[in-house]
Amino acid sequence: MLAFQVIAHTPAWVWVLLAFLVYRGVVALQPRSAAPQRLLIIPLVFLVWGLTGLVGQAAASLPVAVATFVLGIGAGAGTGRAVAMMRPAPVFDPATRLLHLSGSPAPLILAVVGFAAKYLTSVAMALNPELRLQTFFNAFLGLEGGVLAGIFWGLAAFQFARALEGAGMTPSLGNIVRLAALGSPEPARAP
Repeated sequence: MLAFQVIAHTPAWVWVLLAFLVYRGVVALQPRSAAPQRLLIIPLVFLVWGLTGLVGQAAASLPVAVATFVLGIGAGAGTGRAVAMMRPAPVFDPATRLLHLSGSPAPLILAVVGFAAKYLTSVAMALNPELRLQTFFNAFLGLEGGVLAGIFWGLAAFQFARALEGAGMTPSLGNIVRLAALGSPEPARAP
């Protein structure tokens, strides 16, 4: 009965978000070509979702939650890098400014697990509102949001870096940002 009540009281936007994450994950199962910016959609979703989890923190817990969020991003980025290294490197085509990606179940699995983690935490807070007043729980919220966002940002950044390297371009932070924002990194310079 409790599970039915939880599902019934879940806002519609949550189910829309789940459907969107599953859709994007299913698309990622097949080899495809995509603008680099499209690879940032899911990282942005989890970054915003993680940051909104910090809203409404007890004032005393907010610095701890922010600190664990930042630490979580670092830890998550390392995990994202590991996932990126297990996959074939994307191929960047400078002429079309597209990334050619192999299919992988990793984005679908990560998105569904990330959604489940955030959903279960939200349910726990709805059932026990006093959790918002506990510093330990708020630290966990920050860490959870940071880790999930970091995984997706790390995965995207290292996919970009590997694609640049494969195209003979320098995988510098500047080039990764240019690729992600404009699809036009600078070519490698001759020594």
